[in-house]
Amino acid sequence: MKKLSLLALSLTITVAILGGCGGNNNEPAKETTANAATATPEATATPELKVEATPTPETKKLTADEQIALNYVNIYLNGSDAEAKKKFLAEEVREDVQQLFELGVEAVPAADDLYNNPEVVESTNYETDGMKGKLVLVNSSKGELIVLVLEGKLGFAFINGDDEQSKKNFADMKKEFK
Repeated sequence: MKKLSLLALSLTITVAILGGCGGNNNEPAKETTANAATATPEATATPELKVEATPTPETKKLTADEQIALNYVNIYLNGSDAEAKKKFLAEEVREDVQQLFELGVEAVPAADDLYNNPEVVESTNYETDGMKGKLVLVNSSKGELIVLVLEGKLGFAFINGDDEQSKKNFADMKKEFK
């Protein structure tokens, strides 16, 4: 059951790429937040309006495979910089699937297609065709996706898409998590 047919793999990657690639519309929001944090006390009308730093919860230390999964979402799916996407493909994606991912380098999705606030939920060991890797479950505002990292490179992404094959593949991979 762990073996994926090349046809299903190609079909699912193509659907995922064409359905979820694109620009990061979060940049202006980050700039606004940065400007608000650097405002001087003189800029505030009253002392009650001063913004004080609140402690942030400890962020989970990610493994290299989990970081690849987040980079896939942030750089490839949400990113608008084609050069950054090309660099990601060259450095982080397995050579045998790079051509499939090249299809989405120039694509820019609508704002409601962005995977905002992605975070790693869980990862688990995975082995297929003698190759070892990790399945990384990522949650975002758009929902969950599973990234397969084989031998330190992105091999595939499973998105719970609209078509039956994508849903089935996603459900099969989701069963791997305990």
